[in-house]
Amino acid sequence: MSGDAGTAVLAGSVARLETGDRHDRRGVVALTIVAVALTSAIVLIAVVALVGASARLSGSPTPETPGAAGTTGTPGTSPRRVTPTAAASATAPKAGGPAAREVRLDRGTGIDLESGAEKGQRTDGPTGGADLYLERFNFMQSSQGVFYPDEGPDANAESRCAQLIADDLDRAKEVIPTVGGQYCFLTSEGKHAWLRVKYADLTATDKGFVVLAVAVW
Repeated sequence: MSGDAGTAVLAGSVARLETGDRHDRRGVVALTIVAVALTSAIVLIAVVALVGASARLSGSPTPETPGAAGTTGTPGTSPRRVTPTAAASATAPKAGGPAAREVRLDRGTGIDLESGAEKGQRTDGPTGGADLYLERFNFMQSSQGVFYPDEGPDANAESRCAQLIADDLDRAKEVIPTVGGQYCFLTSEGKHAWLRVKYADLTATDKGFVVLAVAVW
């Protein structure tokens, strides 16, 4: 075979190889495009399915929940708390007798509670009509010489004092007034009485006083 003929054969073989390679590349590109299209279609289908499910869930009715203990309610409304009736409230205990009033005792003064006085008068002790007396060493004394320590609200003071005085158990001859202290006692006329210390200024050596809430029955 001459040299020109061999060259022609070699050139033909190279041309055929290049043509086959181009066909192979086109096939790969086509397959890639198909794969991308299928993936996109699958993703789109999944998104559509999720959107539909979400729409169905949001449109479903909310189940009715029973009201909590002590409440009543209907679907679509907030629970309403049940409150005691007026008849039940009317059974609450009420205070008996006169309302407590405020009085002031300075050192060395006594007060006749049955007279309606609001401030003590200078006296030598819980004598005569003086039901309460504050002596110069800050001790408070009563005309009957006895106090019964008490605890509880003003509303029930009358019944508590009646019981404490009748039992005659826990008693004190005199007391030092401290804010918040409560006592039952008897007046000079033998009436039941009650007091609560509202204010006490007994630190000064030359003067001192207390403010009391008192009631007499």
